[in-house]
Amino acid sequence: MSDARQRLVRSIERSDRRRDELLDIVGAELDFAGFLCGRHPDRAAEWRPLVEQASAAVAEALDGAGASIDAAVAEAERILMPLSAAAKQITVTCVGHAHIDMNWMWSWPETVAATIDSFHTVLQLMEEFPRFIFSQSQASVYRIVEEHDPELLARIIKAVADGRWEVTASHWVECDKNLSGADSLVRHLLYTRRYMNELFGLSADDVPVDWSPDTFGHAATVPTYLARGGVRYLYLHRPGTHGAARPLVFRWVGPDGAEVLAINDMHWGYNGVVTAGAIVGKSIRFVRESDVDDVLFVYGVGDHGGGPTRRDLRAIESLGSRPLLPAIDYGTGAGYFARLDSRRDVLPTITGELNFEFTGCYTSQSLIKRANRIGEARTALAEHTCAIDALLSNARYPHRVIEEAWRDVLLNQFHDILPGSGVHDTRTFAHGIFQRAMATVGTASTRALRAIASLVDTSGFGDPLADPLGSGDDGYGAGVGFASHEGGVPANDLRFGAAGRPFVVFNTTAFDREEVIECAVWDDGTDSAAFEGRELVVDRDDGTTVAAQCTERGRYWGHRYARIRFPVRVPSMGYAVVGVREVVPGASPAGDAPAGEPSAAQASTSGPDAVGARQVAPPHPCGYSWNERGAEGVENGLIRLVVDPETGGIASLRDLVTGRDLIAHTDGPTGIIEFVTEHAHPMSSWHVDHESPAGPVRCVGVHRDWSGPFAARVVADLRFGASDFRVEYELRAGDPSLSIRIAGTWFERGGAGVGVPAMKLRLAFALAGASAHFEVPFGSVDRGTDIRSDLPTQRWVALRGNAADGSAAAVVVANDSKYGCAWDGTLLRVPLIRGSYDPDPTPEVGAHEMRFTVRPIDPADTVAAAYREGLALNAPLIPVSTGVHDGTLPTSDSFVRVGGGAVGVSSLKQSESGELMVVTLHTLAPSPVTVTVRVSHRLAGRVVAAHELDLMEQPLRSLAVAAGDEADTIDVAIPSGGIVQVGFRLERSVSP
Repeated sequence: MSDARQRLVRSIERSDRRRDELLDIVGAELDFAGFLCGRHPDRAAEWRPLVEQASAAVAEALDGAGASIDAAVAEAERILMPLSAAAKQITVTCVGHAHIDMNWMWSWPETVAATIDSFHTVLQLMEEFPRFIFSQSQASVYRIVEEHDPELLARIIKAVADGRWEVTASHWVECDKNLSGADSLVRHLLYTRRYMNELFGLSADDVPVDWSPDTFGHAATVPTYLARGGVRYLYLHRPGTHGAARPLVFRWVGPDGAEVLAINDMHWGYNGVVTAGAIVGKSIRFVRESDVDDVLFVYGVGDHGGGPTRRDLRAIESLGSRPLLPAIDYGTGAGYFARLDSRRDVLPTITGELNFEFTGCYTSQSLIKRANRIGEARTALAEHTCAIDALLSNARYPHRVIEEAWRDVLLNQFHDILPGSGVHDTRTFAHGIFQRAMATVGTASTRALRAIASLVDTSGFGDPLADPLGSGDDGYGAGVGFASHEGGVPANDLRFGAAGRPFVVFNTTAFDREEVIECAVWDDGTDSAAFEGRELVVDRDDGTTVAAQCTERGRYWGHRYARIRFPVRVPSMGYAVVGVREVVPGASPAGDAPAGEPSAAQASTSGPDAVGARQVAPPHPCGYSWNERGAEGVENGLIRLVVDPETGGIASLRDLVTGRDLIAHTDGPTGIIEFVTEHAHPMSSWHVDHESPAGPVRCVGVHRDWSGPFAARVVADLRFGASDFRVEYELRAGDPSLSIRIAGTWFERGGAGVGVPAMKLRLAFALAGASAHFEVPFGSVDRGTDIRSDLPTQRWVALRGNAADGSAAAVVVANDSKYGCAWDGTLLRVPLIRGSYDPDPTPEVGAHEMRFTVRPIDPADTVAAAYREGLALNAPLIPVSTGVHDGTLPTSDSFVRVGGGAVGVSSLKQSESGELMVVTLHTLAPSPVTVTVRVSHRLAGRVVAAHELDLMEQPLRSLAVAAGDEADTIDVAIPSGGIVQVGFRLERSVSP
């Protein structure tokens, strides 16, 4: 094409664009004029003829019978000039931003590049458009710039100081508000507030907005935690479709009465393009539905970043001068909300959750979800243990180390990462930084726990028989790294310099624990098989002794080990010492329990008719044989489980204390695992579609494993499609919880011609009219009796209804890594794995492991009991190997106790200032409560001051401290549905 021809084509294109722009403007003005007639009925008779006259002038120009389009638009605006003052009474605040998804459909390097390029573009546009103001959320993007382009950060800092760049980052990322745990949400606020202050000198008051446009739903407790973190406003785009219609602007009230002012952009999204038609279209609907004449218009290319364009900025500056458009100008999100706040009293109020969006995201990419649950628990464990270690041994609390680990955990909570709606690179990067964080906090926790254990007096837990079998301390160092692959405390042998195997067992939960635990013991380096023909007993701190139950023997990198089970008692947020020692084979342990039987103390927890855990089927007199086709199951005097040999599912689960069946009886097979296929559909990671059976789940074997006395297990091997899974049912002495471990390798793959293969846990409970309580961050929600869709939950779901005899009954199902559940009034279905294929074609192929517990609970204490069960599963007792040594700490003690009401204790940490110990509490019952925080003198020292804090750890008010002989107490009042953070300053008179 010749140069002349190219110039002609470009000229025509420019002419066409100019014509289209003018038509968009005048069309918008005419629409707006019509709207103004309706809004001002007293002037409608005068204005409507003018609108008709202006419309006719434009129509003539379009027909070619009148003036040019430019002239026609000018004439129409002249005719409509009497409406201009009314038009300018409606204002539009244009807030430019760049929605930057963390690793959604691309890799981390591309996220970094998109962030940096977006911000360079914005700063260049600021030079060209002196009135342009930009807004940007997410602390993570500022961290990217700090790490990868510090010169760019210096320019951003100046723009913030000049008022040209609004920071809307109150959270580390725009995180998922259903799946992120309570501790994580607090850390989002804490670390982001601190970071914004470090970089820009901004306080919480300077960043009052939670900018969450694309978050997939919001838990009912969100207003409560936001308000405690200094957030007054919420910008969102996905308020869910469950329940009543969502207003466009509303006051969202949390369960404690705290509220945030919310803008709901569900009809327009967050990547607006500035045109007259777009602005007028939104203005008309927003003003009409909300009766608010101040409109927020969020614009800028987003998802992959980009932000405002020259086209947008030119449009803002030109459209503002048009007489029949609203008053249009640049602005900030906080500024807009502050003006809106003056009208708060007349705005509608709503309560409850803003859900549900993309229910497939409660299950998709289960590896990321497992990493999140473990990451939250392990990082909170590091805070807890390092805080106590710093107090007891004067060790340095690793603030920066823990913060960096939290930053990795929080980044993975971005609303396209944790929900599992990213590509392969999203998933691999997420798991990579999870491993980095777990290495960090695992090391910190291990160091702290071992240091605390070294202060405990274990001198009474040596081997009084002088080690007759010759094990001594020759096994010192065996098992390095054992059980640490996901940041756990290594279970290696640290018994240096003396016979005997002491363990200090730690409890990080705020309630006393009495349960059967597992620990590993190591050989002496000889060539003999691991502990074959050798008997172990466990001495406990109360002077009793029990014979240990060996559940596994194995070899690990040059050493042999045995896993043993035994009961322990550990106080709230405390520890207890046990000692494992060898005895001459056939000898009974000293103490109150003969070898092979549960201790008297253990039996006392099991009720008058209780026995140790055992197999239902009696043993065959021939040791290597078994009773053919007999009942397969386990029982412990509290619960009796019978396994269906045809399916490997639960044929019967009976509460022996009440005599009630927990599982409903059916005439057909009772499988526990369902294998289904959802219909093929687009956005398979996000959406769940109709499903049908994908094929049989074959039980290829049921066999007995452990036979007690402290743990009994029966195992079912299942096969479906190309996948094999094992279901392990376990009961422990004195414990009414049925433990279910499901592990195997998933080889199923979804596709457009196949659908979405899925694996679900299926439990049919014998409850009538049961409502389902789902755990959410900082509380729970009762979602009723007929929930057929997958809905979000966290560590537990509790069902409360009526047993067959009409009496009230309740049961809890806890999990260690799942976030979705459906309840239809009879059948509880937990989606375990979904083989989605869009955007990641193979997100689930590989090994999987998940754990559940099923426990009957007091229907009068449903939520509190369910909370304890869920927390106990996710925060197991931790045995730490140590040597036999003197120590300044007693053999058992409690650092903190919280009593007097049903509350959740979600964290214990050292404050970021290093001056306080901080504990976060939230109510579990739907009523206000006053609880007492009891702080041990022996472990912690004297409480010299206490404060109620906000979630940035800033003091709100002083709390009274009551001094005691052994402990100081702090009474804390918590409103119904409330969250309270308590900080207390300690003074130790002597070192431990």
